Amino acid sequence: MATATLAILVIVPYLGISLLDPLQALAGQQILRIVLIPVILLQLMHWLYAERNIEVLISAAMVFILLFETLHSFPLQADEPDSPPTMRVITHNCQGQGTGGWLSWINQEGADLACIQEVPPSEREYIQRIGERHGFHDQLIVYAGNPSAGISLLSRFPFAYIDSLLIPELDDSHRYLPVAGILVDGDTVDVIGVHLASARGRAELNIVGSAWTVRKKQAEIITEWVRENEGPCIVIGDFNSTPTDRVMRGLRAELDDMWEVSGSGFGATWPAGLPFLRIDQVYTRGFAGMSDPVFKAIAASDHLALSMTLHGDDD
Repeated sequence: MATATLAILVIVPYLGISLLDPLQALAGQQILRIVLIPVILLQLMHWLYAERNIEVLISAAMVFILLFETLHSFPLQADEPDSPPTMRVITHNCQGQGTGGWLSWINQEGADLACIQEVPPSEREYIQRIGERHGFHDQLIVYAGNPSAGISLLSRFPFAYIDSLLIPELDDSHRYLPVAGILVDGDTVDVIGVHLASARGRAELNIVGSAWTVRKKQAEIITEWVRENEGPCIVIGDFNSTPTDRVMRGLRAELDDMWEVSGSGFGATWPAGLPFLRIDQVYTRGFAGMSDPVFKAIAASDHLALSMTLHGDDD
């Protein structure tokens, strides 16, 4: 019975069955899948001692799947690209704390593009004014539903166009994601600033399951936009999902996870005090990789800010 339960937890995130969404929301959590590895290893040793060969094979297969997932998500050695650097990018969920030092930090980092989530409306004019002083002459801040859910794109590159992407929200409302084309060496790079639904702070299982289902729909809309718009692009922000979550599968099939391409280690950004989940991420198309990642605790946010240098694709 225990082996069957563990097998269900391991396999269910790979099943595309909508009726199982609440269970997939639970089983797909990265921290749970890491915890399952030693649990199944103990079970494996028990079956070896009991000479239960079928259970041994099943347990070994589960450990292989989980280890493959984990090692794929957490590269052990950085593989920096040979191509020249193109831009420095930053993502940070300021958690409605206002500028709180992040504006000066992104300037110190030499950021060319920054995506800031949960920007309070009261800071909008100040951000625009100080942003221009720091050289971010093109800015796009969108709000919808909860005002604290504002998402800001700040760019030292000129905008070729600005747009927004409508996605559903947890309370049956909606929010907008900022979309912009930035002109880099004569080419237009599409950028989407992301902040997907979260159920943190809400313990009810139905809310957690609903948040996962909404987040899945949000990711599908972003993925469809990426498929319909060819060319180089950057999708950056707070996904509230770890890379192993089935929510991310479609997007990851279209774009490259910069941490997996060139990072080293866990790359975790949440919670800021003791980070163990990689939910703030950078996905690209048309870039060879990244270098010089920096993680920074800023003010009272429960997210670490993440900055990295993107390198162009020689092809």
